[in-house]
Amino acid sequence: MSNGSTSLGALAGLDTATKALLGLRLGLAASTWVAPRKTVCLFGIDADENPVAPYLGRLFGSRDAWMAAEVVLAADNGARRQLLTRHTAVDAADLVATIFGWRAGYLTGRAAAATALVAVGALGLAAATIAGKKG
Repeated sequence: MSNGSTSLGALAGLDTATKALLGLRLGLAASTWVAPRKTVCLFGIDADENPVAPYLGRLFGSRDAWMAAEVVLAADNGARRQLLTRHTAVDAADLVATIFGWRAGYLTGRAAAATALVAVGALGLAAATIAGKKG
């Protein structure tokens, strides 16, 4: 994690892909906590038919907030790349879970497409950062 010298001002030096990934993670985290029913609806999940969905959405949001915080608080770019590399395992697991859920029939095509899009987007943004692409 951080040696205590990392500040929010350091965010200005992050590459575009990392900033976009942080925006994705923090946006999802905030929306699942502020409006969990509406957020799960955006992912094609009916909260009336699945009353536990808002709770699970908030769990997902908490996880994404933590993953973003780790990246922000990383001591340096090397530590940040290591974290992003580890985080790709989580995003890949999300994608696999989406495929399993869709194939088992408990995710609609719309829900599977939305969740897969987020997972693939996160994987792509992380890959761009890990590869050192600036933008």
